[in-house]
Amino acid sequence: MNRVLLLFESKRNSQLLVEWLSDQAQVVLVEGEQSLDEPFDLCIVDGRSLDRLQTLLQKRKESEQPVFLPILCVTPRQSLCSTTSDLAACVDEVIGSPVEKAELLMRVRVLLHTRQLSLQLNQRNQELTAFTYAVTHDLRSPLQVITSMAELLLEDQGNRLDDQGRLDLYQILLSADQMHELIAAFLSFSRLGREAIQIQKASLQPIVTACINSLEREIRARNATIRVEGELPVVWADPVLLKSVLINLLSNSLKYVASDVDPYIAISASHDNDRCCLRIQDNGVGIAIEDQSRIFSPFVRLKTIERPGIGLGLAIVRKSVELMSGRLGVEATLGVGSTFWIELKSPTPDE
Repeated sequence: MNRVLLLFESKRNSQLLVEWLSDQAQVVLVEGEQSLDEPFDLCIVDGRSLDRLQTLLQKRKESEQPVFLPILCVTPRQSLCSTTSDLAACVDEVIGSPVEKAELLMRVRVLLHTRQLSLQLNQRNQELTAFTYAVTHDLRSPLQVITSMAELLLEDQGNRLDDQGRLDLYQILLSADQMHELIAAFLSFSRLGREAIQIQKASLQPIVTACINSLEREIRARNATIRVEGELPVVWADPVLLKSVLINLLSNSLKYVASDVDPYIAISASHDNDRCCLRIQDNGVGIAIEDQSRIFSPFVRLKTIERPGIGLGLAIVRKSVELMSGRLGVEATLGVGSTFWIELKSPTPDE
């Protein structure tokens, strides 16, 4: 049965709500702050108790994430608007007093139902995660055997094989490596959103510099040039996630270039109100117009691009940007180059 906590200064109001709700939930009258550490499915609180316990309730909600833990505030109708705006981060529903029984029961029913759906979804996600890890482990085991046997055969019997036999073994090893890469990318894609995202003020300048430094060997090997145009601003982002996004995009710009062309990449940023748009422009092979809406989907490989890959890189980039409440897009011309852009929130002067 659902468990509902009542945080009310008025004992009379508390007893009334106990009578109304006892048929559909286990109602608990909270007498001390320690009760907030116990399991519950809904907290109904009045304005005075909320003022006193708002910080504790907010921490309790955050500790339940990603599961939804609803809080319903009962406040005088004349202060309804101000309460809703001031407490939006903590309170999920606000109802005016004096309370009408039908309205209260309806709100409670909806919040408890949403809570149960959230619990079920979280359970399904946990089961999916466990299934993903089990499947990838089961795939890796025989794949490792295939790789080891092919390497041993090549080492011990390579001299007895003709050129075609050795070529077949190399193809087996190459395909096994691609399968290992696919499994690793699939795991990375499935993990996105399951780990905590730390959105904070992040300066693009040092993040971009760190990304360029990490790709230094690849840059030298391709005789590439990467230029940062102007000062890069501060944005709201997860620095680790953003660095992963930029390294992926820069690696693509270095990789997908005609063989007789030295890669050139320009990085710039612009502001529009409270948004920042970061652009990565290259002189690569470009992308046909009909493909530009497809490349961010999982396992999409363009027939016009003959490069090794599994088609998950840009899908991971898109999901990462969306987890940071951002947007991602591309503008490209086939045979000329591409400009990938990332739009993120930027801090206001008051933040």
